[in-house]
Amino acid sequence: MVMGFFDDTEVSVDSEDSNPDIYIFGGYLIPSNQIYALLTEIQKIKASFGLPVWMPIKWNIKDSGISSFIKDYYHLLDERHLDIALTYSDEIRSELLKVLSQFNIKVFISGRYDRHHKEATSKDYSHWAFENLLQRVGIFAQNNKYDLEIEKPVQLIIDWPKPDDKTLFNHYFCGYHFGNGREYKSSYLSGPLKIYGFVESISVSSTI
Repeated sequence: MVMGFFDDTEVSVDSEDSNPDIYIFGGYLIPSNQIYALLTEIQKIKASFGLPVWMPIKWNIKDSGISSFIKDYYHLLDERHLDIALTYSDEIRSELLKVLSQFNIKVFISGRYDRHHKEATSKDYSHWAFENLLQRVGIFAQNNKYDLEIEKPVQLIIDWPKPDDKTLFNHYFCGYHFGNGREYKSSYLSGPLKIYGFVESISVSSTI
C-alpha cells in the first residue's frame, strides 16, 4: 500500500495587504511499510533537541496550533518545550529534510501566486491547488514511479477540512471516477485515478 499525506498553507507577501497571496497544497507519498521507520526517525530528531517524542512539530513552528496544544496539555508540556522548538526551528527542519533521503518518499507541491492581489478565498484556493495536486499525483502514478501493481492501493490523507465543507471530497470524486477537474472540467493527462489503484475516497486526519 502507498499512502499520501497532504496539507495546505497560505502565505502573505504583500506588506500592504494581510490577505494571503500564495496558496500551497503539498505533501508526500510513501510506501506504508516504511511509515513506522519514518516515524521512529522523526521521534529521534525530537528527542535530540530535548522535546517529547509525541509533541507535534509543524513546518511553521510559530503556528498558533502548537501553542494552543501546549496550553491544552499543560500538565505534560511546558513553555520551555515551545521555546526550544522556536529557538532551534531551522535546525529541526533541516534534520527533518535529511530524513527524507533515507526513504522512498516522493514530495509534491502545488502552488498558486495571486499576482493580482485579489482577496483570497478558500473556494479559489481549493479549486485550483487541490485539483492540480491530484493531477500531479495521477501523472506520477501513470509513470509507475512506484510498482503500483504490487504496492496498491493508494490512499491519500489530507488535513482536517473546515466543518461541513465537502469541497475537497467532491474534487477527488471527479478525479477518481472521471479523470476530470470538478470546477474547470479539465481532463487529467493520466486519466481517472481509479485505474491506478487509488481508493475511492480521500481520508482526513489531524495531529493538533
